[in-house]
Amino acid sequence: MIDELETVKAFYRQPAPLEPESAARMRGRLEEAARRRRPRIRKPLVLGLTAGVAAAGVAAVMVVSPARSPDGQKQAGPSARNLLLAAAHESENAAQTDGRYWHVRSESMGVGEMSVTEHDTDSAPMFRYQEICTSQRWVARSPRQPSWWIVDRQSRRWVSPSDEALWRRQGSPDIPPGCRRGGYMDQVTGAERTPYAQRLDRGSDDEPAPFPKVGTKTVSVEDILRLPSDPGRLKEVLYGWQDAFVASGGEEARQSALFDQASTLLLDLPTPPKVRAALYRLLADLPTARTSDRVRDPLGRAGWGVEMNSCDGHEGTRNQIILDERTGRLLATQTFQGCRDHRLRLAYTAVTKSGWSGELPRLPKNRAE
Repeated sequence: MIDELETVKAFYRQPAPLEPESAARMRGRLEEAARRRRPRIRKPLVLGLTAGVAAAGVAAVMVVSPARSPDGQKQAGPSARNLLLAAAHESENAAQTDGRYWHVRSESMGVGEMSVTEHDTDSAPMFRYQEICTSQRWVARSPRQPSWWIVDRQSRRWVSPSDEALWRRQGSPDIPPGCRRGGYMDQVTGAERTPYAQRLDRGSDDEPAPFPKVGTKTVSVEDILRLPSDPGRLKEVLYGWQDAFVASGGEEARQSALFDQASTLLLDLPTPPKVRAALYRLLADLPTARTSDRVRDPLGRAGWGVEMNSCDGHEGTRNQIILDERTGRLLATQTFQGCRDHRLRLAYTAVTKSGWSGELPRLPKNRAE
């Protein structure tokens, strides 16, 4: 068993050797997993994780079983269900923290398209471009304090050379600046000069405040903190947050929306650890979720991908979440158009930092109050 531990450590390039107490704990968990295995199933794949307790010198591991194809052959990685259940185990053991602001740093990309013609018709050719933004969200714990979205950097690139050529043929029109926020592209007046800040907690007579939002439902920080940690009750709440259009699409549409809701809550909202664990368990029970093996997120970080798709042959979209292979935390979400190897990435959000902070946001001069 010690040889197995050494193999796992070498494979995942653990930066420091395990303490004797940690090695004994890991060996015990591996032995327990081995006793539970059926005689005909090969030894489990061990996915090494360093959880939040690693800062105290304790190493943690996720143990997941290999995925099986219909003919019984082992696939390249763990099944989505086992991967997500292992992530749930790590999440519920994380410490609950608090602060004045929930602070998130992220990079996001969204594909926009537009056209400029003499006659506005639906058949006018559209050129496509990518808006890439590095931003921060400062979500106040108290509703009496302002919440802010700060765009630190913004850039644009063409989806393909033909899109740039089409833009030039249409007279090189100005493209309004936009950044992906809360799952959708938001055109931001004033963001031509970055850094730029905009209030997140102010809506209008016709629209609620734009953030926090889970799916189409605008919620409060208290709504998130009060979510139940029981998977069954949590599913009922999230189904209740779905709009009538989703509900009218049947169970498949509701499960697809549930995947998106859980992704948002796991990626960049102040969701308590035990609720995070329940969300992973909800995702593990989705019949259409599958693993996409080891992948790199949009920032190049290694992780495990779990996808849910609406594919019909070559057409459709794939929504993917990427889990950190060391900690089990969600690194990024991304959406692809098309269901084969050559897919267009429509959007992504990759989080580089998230957590409660006692500090106040440092606002740039260029801002909308």
